Amino acid sequence: MWGVFDSDDMASLNRLDQQITEILIGAENRCSKKVVDRDMWSPRLQIGGHNILYWRARLHSSSDSSSQSKRALEAARKHAFISQAEHESILSRYQVKQRLREAWQLHRKIQWQVDVARQQSWPQLRS
Repeated sequence: MWGVFDSDDMASLNRLDQQITEILIGAENRCSKKVVDRDMWSPRLQIGGHNILYWRARLHSSSDSSSQSKRALEAARKHAFISQAEHESILSRYQVKQRLREAWQLHRKIQWQVDVARQQSWPQLRS
């Protein structure tokens, strides 16, 4: 019923956990007020990070149909504001990878826009 959880599964989960940690730490560092040079906080930046997490989880969930995996993917969908229709759409592995690449591109663009907004708001911080 649950299948076998082997070392490949553990390695895959550890890689996913590492990427989630990196994204969250990166977002936290960008939002931090401890350093004057940080980007101003942006909900769009946060949603962009969640979007990456959703598509990454969806890519890895294609081989895992457990109820726990489905619940985690549904939670990621809600945080990323992915529509139910898009969530339920049937996509090939290639198409999911393409969506993940697009999410990364959009996230980088939002990071750039936040940086530009910060520089316009606080011209004295320009380097």
